Amino acid sequence: PKEDIRMDEYSDRIRIQGVYETATKESFSIRICSYTTSDFTGQYQKGAEEVQPYMAGGITHYIFSNNNKCGVAWTNGLIEVAIQGDLPENDLERMIHSIYEKER
Repeated sequence: PKEDIRMDEYSDRIRIQGVYETATKESFSIRICSYTTSDFTGQYQKGAEEVQPYMAGGITHYIFSNNNKCGVAWTNGLIEVAIQGDLPENDLERMIHSIYEKER
């Protein structure tokens, strides 16, 4: 498996993005943006497919598909997160839930 992680700083945000490849050669990215102002918008879905709201951790996550790839995006305050790539929807749901699991 491969991974490529980078951080970029802009005037209105800091973006951390990781691109990963699984052992079966499927790839996906995780992008986290921390904004300096609440005046931000992101666009993830390009097609006309329906976006599915998905609740976890008291936050609405939005599951979507683009060009036969699945993704999920959400915000929490000034933080915006997106995960997309060669992942089935159930893997995205497991990833979302793993964020909110309590430490044992």
